Amino acid sequence: MDTMPTQPTQPTRRRGGRPRLPDIERRNIKTTITLNRLEAEQLMLKSEDAGMDGASYIRVAALGNTITAVPAINREAYVKLARLAGNVNQLMRHINSSSSVVVNGQQLGAGLEKLRAEVQALRAALLGA
Repeated sequence: MDTMPTQPTQPTRRRGGRPRLPDIERRNIKTTITLNRLEAEQLMLKSEDAGMDGASYIRVAALGNTITAVPAINREAYVKLARLAGNVNQLMRHINSSSSVVVNGQQLGAGLEKLRAEVQALRAALLGA
């Protein structure tokens, strides 16, 4: 019985998902800290106020970066504006894929582009950027 020599298989290619970070940017060193109950509660509250998880909060604070708490009302408004921005982007995509749309003598695409820019600026302002 003759057997055919097998071809070496090519390495499988990664598909989809987030691209791998370069080694210099990859966080792969773990550090453990010990807190008492009061310290842990304070850390949890402060990290939630800043919209971060505890590890990110500690990392940012330890590296000397300023942590600004984003008020909950701003976070809620940011989410609502994100939905609005998505709708504007869908309208822009539709307008750009078809012929120019004119409403009341004005080109609709230019007006929506200005609106999109204003929404983005407002979203940034809500986060204190």
